[in-house]
Amino acid sequence: MAQMRLVSPVVSTSSGPDRPPTILDLASLLPCCVPPDTETLQQLEEEWRALPRLSIPAKARACLKGADQFWHVMLTAMDECGELLLKIMPRFALNILSLPHSNAECERIFSKVNRIKTPLRNRLVVPTVLGCMLASQSVRRGGSCCTSFRTDADLKFRYTARTIYGGEAAEEERAGAVVVDLEWAFFDEVE
Repeated sequence: MAQMRLVSPVVSTSSGPDRPPTILDLASLLPCCVPPDTETLQQLEEEWRALPRLSIPAKARACLKGADQFWHVMLTAMDECGELLLKIMPRFALNILSLPHSNAECERIFSKVNRIKTPLRNRLVVPTVLGCMLASQSVRRGGSCCTSFRTDADLKFRYTARTIYGGEAAEEERAGAVVVDLEWAFFDEVE
């Protein structure tokens, strides 16, 4: 979408000829990102037109290259009277930025669930599947593989039957947890 550039901090705060005079075209393309009532759309348009004239906080000016950071700062930016500088525009921009550009990430998650939940393991409950997916993500995030992954007490606590399926002794178990030196040893434990 060519109009996605409108939420770029450089474009939205500029007053040059490249900046469109209205944001309503983008709002009409993405009705899920802004309430459709007339008052909200009018306020969005007013904030869009006022944006180049606003005194942008230094913290927001420092992150003009990162649209998500810029709009997050603008979401809480106050004027001299303690009022929010912008009420609708930052939420609208953040909603747009949170939209997936493709469904590839969702498809990756579905594929990972299909690899975990095989015909032999079809009775796994959702918390167990989630735990397996989080464990896989944790190993990959560390830049290692499962043979060199080291566990700590907090991770050991999270992957016990009591914490996954509930139980009265979950907090007691966490208090008594110790760091495990053996790699993945807690998966072999039988409760």
